[in-house]
Amino acid sequence: MIKIKNFLNVSILRLNKRVRNNGFIELNYEIRTSKKESNQILIDYLDNYPLFSSKYFDYLNWKDIYNIKIKKMYKTTEGTNELKLLKFAMNNKRTNFNWDHLNNFWSI
Repeated sequence: MIKIKNFLNVSILRLNKRVRNNGFIELNYEIRTSKKESNQILIDYLDNYPLFSSKYFDYLNWKDIYNIKIKKMYKTTEGTNELKLLKFAMNNKRTNFNWDHLNNFWSI
């Protein structure tokens, strides 16, 4: 995780602990990219080495959200509406899945 943190030029690596209802303790690490430079490193990496789960779709939404913010399109009504649509289609709220990107799984 430290190598990933350094690769992304991020200063904080956080260990999170969550206790589930059944008493199971879930531990995970969190690295957040907030700088433009770190976000671009992550985009370049994931464009070259894509995810092959449903997280791929979340990544595409996140990248679109990032581009809207960088271009300051969120200052318009259309941009704000697009941000909302993208955000509310992520993670467990996603209803549209197109797995065509898996056709290139072996060619990478």
